[in-house]
Amino acid sequence: MTSSPTAAPLLNAQNIVDLSFTTSSTPVRDGINLFVKTWHVPEGTPRKSVIIYNHGFAENTELYNEFLPHLAFAGHEVVVYDQRGAGQTSPGKLYALTNEDYVFSDLDTLIESVTKDYKGPLFLSGHSMGGSITLNYAIKGKHRDLITGYWAIAPMIVLHPKSQPNVFQRLMLRVGSAVAPNFRDRAPLAIDYITHDERWKKRFSSDEATRVVCSAGQMSDAIKRGTRLTDPDYVAKFVAGKPVAIFHSTTDYINDFAGSVTFFDLLPKSVPYKKLYRYTDMAHSLPHETPDRSAQVFHDILEYVDGVVDGSVGDN
Repeated sequence: MTSSPTAAPLLNAQNIVDLSFTTSSTPVRDGINLFVKTWHVPEGTPRKSVIIYNHGFAENTELYNEFLPHLAFAGHEVVVYDQRGAGQTSPGKLYALTNEDYVFSDLDTLIESVTKDYKGPLFLSGHSMGGSITLNYAIKGKHRDLITGYWAIAPMIVLHPKSQPNVFQRLMLRVGSAVAPNFRDRAPLAIDYITHDERWKKRFSSDEATRVVCSAGQMSDAIKRGTRLTDPDYVAKFVAGKPVAIFHSTTDYINDFAGSVTFFDLLPKSVPYKKLYRYTDMAHSLPHETPDRSAQVFHDILEYVDGVVDGSVGDN
């Protein structure tokens, strides 16, 4: 477990002003097309790897236009997509409609699409709910062996006591997910727990940026998905030979840092390298923190992915 140093260089927005990206559509089951955005490395820059990124609950690709492109500028192409039930993949009446089976079959298809013409280093990553999807994929994913390394930001493993549903809400969620899994409602989520940055707080408060709405089935599946990551027998099946890193704040009041510690400690010895980057005085959404905070997280992520690619990460 590592406490990261402070005072990392701030990210230079000018680096990504002219960075190119493309958008595409990936057909998946039942007539849905995933909206996919790919940030390309600068012309003349060798492509070190490709990173597939799973966004978090009530997020979408556009929320990462200020963070993920810096990885592309550093040589790591980034493929980020609106998951089923989110963003441009599922607008209007389709919003928040998904289930556990779709989550992983859609990701299978996206990985197949990415690796059709690319055979180099490949990372699977994600934030919050997307971080939990990433870690679960390393345990049960169809193409988990194709992934070179895994990393997750503030993964949804255990909800923090300040954000856990109360007894009545848990009962309604259990009943709703069984009887009416597509029933949708707003999810109580404290903006102050997401970030310290006032600009991002305003954006997260706007329906134009994110709709904090979930279906009963979606939230129930997400909670169960996280709980599985605290089961010793389940985590013992983590794909052998693949490194993993987690980036999490001890003051995350949405997803409890203790959940990441539990998962980290359960990882089997067959994992050749694991690292838990621990932060203090940061909120939940590390990519959307204040510039000084998000810069530290970025440089730690870059340290990890560069290290995996060049083999310098070392042994546990």
